[in-house]
Amino acid sequence: MAKKKGPKMETNDIVVFTGCSPEQQRFGEYSDHSILKISCEYQVTEVEVHSYHTRVKLSGIDGWFNSVCFDSKEK
Repeated sequence: MAKKKGPKMETNDIVVFTGCSPEQQRFGEYSDHSILKISCEYQVTEVEVHSYHTRVKLSGIDGWFNSVCFDSKEK
């Protein structure tokens, strides 16, 4: 599947965790990204867009995560 162009993520998108720097995790007070596995797919259940960052919730996982740490896949 091809990646979506641009940073826009929507509810029900399938995303792949690509990893996250400590700075990306700290910006916006996110949950601990170490509970996620690199290259694994997750389903977005909620998206919260802010002026300088976007937060996403993932199916079956508590917390908010920085959207820049994921690649989106087309449906």
